Amino acid sequence: VIELPPCDVALTEGESLAFTLEGVDPAPADVVTMSLDTTVGASWLTAPSVSPATADFAWTVSYEEALQGSAQVTFGAQDEDGGSFAQTCNVTLSWLDLDGDDMPDTWEDAQGLDPTQDDAGLDPDGDGWTNLEEFEQGGLALTSDAPGPVTLLAPTGGQEVASATPTLSWQEA
Repeated sequence: VIELPPCDVALTEGESLAFTLEGVDPAPADVVTMSLDTTVGASWLTAPSVSPATADFAWTVSYEEALQGSAQVTFGAQDEDGGSFAQTCNVTLSWLDLDGDDMPDTWEDAQGLDPTQDDAGLDPDGDGWTNLEEFEQGGLALTSDAPGPVTLLAPTGGQEVASATPTLSWQEA
């Protein structure tokens, strides 16, 4: 049996989950081996020991992990007789957003925006996409995503057309 504190928790980018685990086996002569399985950067702070089985666990949520929205961390223990135990911690993850504009502060910093000001509705690069839309679509807040200028292919050179609604051909430059 592994004794864990409550670990179905919510963590924000930069926050940590840390505790000491102890594996207990009713047969005191058995060696208990502990394991860790996770999809995030969680790891042992100190290597698990055996007989008694103890380990320090620590994980600080990164920005990239916070973008995932959730994570699972499974702790396991197995003794020499084949007995095993596993417990999974379900962790809800979120990013820092001090101004409450639904954009991560880390992303705003990287884009040259002010993470202390609600600037979600602004469009500093003038491409028609708000900062929030740029974040949601993976764009760049200060680099325009608008199409470039077009080059007219036909009609050209002063050609006259016989229709009031001619067919135009163009390509992006």
